[in-house]
Amino acid sequence: MVHAVGRLLNEEWFLGWKNGQEDKGKAPPGPGASKHRPLPEDFALRGMPWAGRYYPDGWFITGERIDDDDKYFKVPSMTEERRKRVLWLGFCIARRGNGKWLHFNEWSRRFGVSYIAQRCFEPRFLNFGPFKVPL
Repeated sequence: MVHAVGRLLNEEWFLGWKNGQEDKGKAPPGPGASKHRPLPEDFALRGMPWAGRYYPDGWFITGERIDDDDKYFKVPSMTEERRKRVLWLGFCIARRGNGKWLHFNEWSRRFGVSYIAQRCFEPRFLNFGPFKVPL
């Protein structure tokens, strides 16, 4: 799974967010909001090699000073922001991946996993190399 995410981010999958383009009329959750504050996981991912391509310019600049101790403090008000972010990323993966791994049914408004993804992550197929799992 890690390799798949790395491939997605190393290609130009998330540049639309970084360049400020909107995906189907909806802006990505984040800096445009009046009370924008990066989520704790944003700070944790900040040093990853692909993070410079994922986060838009100015993502970590907020109107308030955030102490190092507070960066990883999770407050209940972040729950809605996190939910929006996960949904937005799901839409991006489903649309830009043409349903290869994840698809979104607009009629039922539900996500689904493709047959290929189901087969790849079945326990019997995970029992090799670095993906060994106890059966």
